[in-house]
Amino acid sequence: MYNLRKTSEDAYDMIFFKDGRIFEQYSCPLLHDGRNVGRVWSFKDITEHQHAEQELKKSEKKYRDAYERAEFYKDIFTHDMNNIFHNIQSSAELITILKEKSEGPEQIDEIFQIIDNQINRGVKLIDNVRKLSKLQETEMTLKKVDLYKFLDEAIIFANKSTQGKELDINLNKKKEEIVVLANEFLLDVFENILHNAIKYNRNEIVEVQIRVLREKFNQKEYIKLEFMDNGIGIFDENKEAIFQKGHKRDKRVRGMGIGLSLVKKIIKNYDGKIWVENRVENDYEQGSNFIILIPELK
Repeated sequence: MYNLRKTSEDAYDMIFFKDGRIFEQYSCPLLHDGRNVGRVWSFKDITEHQHAEQELKKSEKKYRDAYERAEFYKDIFTHDMNNIFHNIQSSAELITILKEKSEGPEQIDEIFQIIDNQINRGVKLIDNVRKLSKLQETEMTLKKVDLYKFLDEAIIFANKSTQGKELDINLNKKKEEIVVLANEFLLDVFENILHNAIKYNRNEIVEVQIRVLREKFNQKEYIKLEFMDNGIGIFDENKEAIFQKGHKRDKRVRGMGIGLSLVKKIIKNYDGKIWVENRVENDYEQGSNFIILIPELK
């Protein structure tokens, strides 16, 4: 305050009161015969104005988020669903050609299986979009979850959905029960990771090693899960990008962007972490290791 009396410059500041009020403080020098003899102070209550600005910023952010979600969903349905419909249409046309040539029922049955797979793919895509939308718009409720229960269910699902490949999943179960703070979406996380391990794998035998460990990170107790597969692997430059919404896929990169985006969102809501490494250090072609940390509930 004393320094302000001596300066010839204008000064502006904001005062925040404990009761939530906000005042604008402005002062300018008071001159007499060219000498600075004091200051003139003014105070203005700008509480409502500031609150209105804050609400406007929140509204702008909500609008941007809603616009980005709409663009993302539009991209998903424009490209992925069109691709699914195209595959179904092509299969239907092929059935017509085979019937005209009086081909055997075995070939037609194979095409019907392709159509069925594409329909299931579309159903799963819509379900993932619905879940991702729910996660973004509502607050997630967490509860005590038996980790092994969901792991066992995911393994059963993976074995049922495997087609034309032998699946070898090895889970190192601990004797004691392991409980984490999560919800039913944890099953989607495990199913998604196992689905990718199967889908993006060129081997006749798909191998997945699941390790469950306890680990301390930043003074907090976590359950660490590792899903190590013998699939095609992931380039280093794609290891972070695969978890982003709308990530462009190619045949060398595992996973649908919506799937792994959903996985990361779920794990983040558990106050956990997920990332991917090479199964064999410095050699991505030997497969991937998806690592998850979830706080343990004791």
